[in-house]
Amino acid sequence: MTLKTSKHKAAWDRQWRGNLLSTCLLHADREAGRAVVEGWAAFFSKLPEGAKILDAGTGNGFLALIALDVSDRLERNFEIHGSDYAAINPVAAVPEQGELLKRIKFHPETRNEDLPFEDRTFDAVSAQHALEYGDLTKSIEEISRILKKGARVRFLIHVADGEIVRANAPKIAQCRYVLEEIGLFEIAEAAVEEALAGKGDEGRALRKALSETAGNFKDDPNTRDLAELLGLLWGAFEGRANFPDFAAFKTWLNQNRLETEAQMLRIEAMGEAALTKENAEALIAEMKSSGFKEVALREDQDPKTGAVGGWLVEGVKG
Repeated sequence: MTLKTSKHKAAWDRQWRGNLLSTCLLHADREAGRAVVEGWAAFFSKLPEGAKILDAGTGNGFLALIALDVSDRLERNFEIHGSDYAAINPVAAVPEQGELLKRIKFHPETRNEDLPFEDRTFDAVSAQHALEYGDLTKSIEEISRILKKGARVRFLIHVADGEIVRANAPKIAQCRYVLEEIGLFEIAEAAVEEALAGKGDEGRALRKALSETAGNFKDDPNTRDLAELLGLLWGAFEGRANFPDFAAFKTWLNQNRLETEAQMLRIEAMGEAALTKENAEALIAEMKSSGFKEVALREDQDPKTGAVGGWLVEGVKG
């Protein structure tokens, strides 16, 4: 990812410290998630014995683990690398997959526009919701440089006004309201401080703010994360005695404040990075000028609803 500020990079650093492999909305749907996995498995299955693979923008290794599974099942002995501009540490972040993740070579804080690999050394590059966050021209040039002749690429890219972008867009206003308009974290802090000092009103001001926040967005199509945050804040107020002291509560509260800000920044960046059809066609032209052939562009659709989740781009290095 090429991100505008240090805050934007920190937003992804924070995300991949969490115990998760993928953040794609469609993975919450079992059928759609299965289709995504099967598509990537089919791509990796086409690669030869001993293929060297780079998953660009790997996060915590979602695609890299699919490649590893294909390698093991088909006895292909792939050499798998995962790079990301975020400060990733998948083995530590996803301990239940730690033994498998140790078999993948990860390259944290690595830009797609400046890959630290020798020319013509990879047999394939994969990327899911990654390339669009950076300079596409430079990224394609770098990917072309490190690929062998005949190497394959497959990219899944956010589509402007696609299902994932539309579903997440309401969260921007929700986060901004919580952080800036109503000042919900400050209200929660004051409520706990007063209650611990014996001066509270049983959280009346906090309850009112939580209710107003929920009511303000009751017609939004996606309030899952907001509802979770509101419940978390009220639960912390009710369980305030479980914190060692007020300083510990403030630390916990600040972590949740930072995560809310990071979520807002990530969603804003996704919307800005998503490609229109014109942008996607320009990417295809860029790939052809960088030596790719058999380049194909199509919409990646939810098999159940037909909703468009992204642009699917494939090609072969000439």
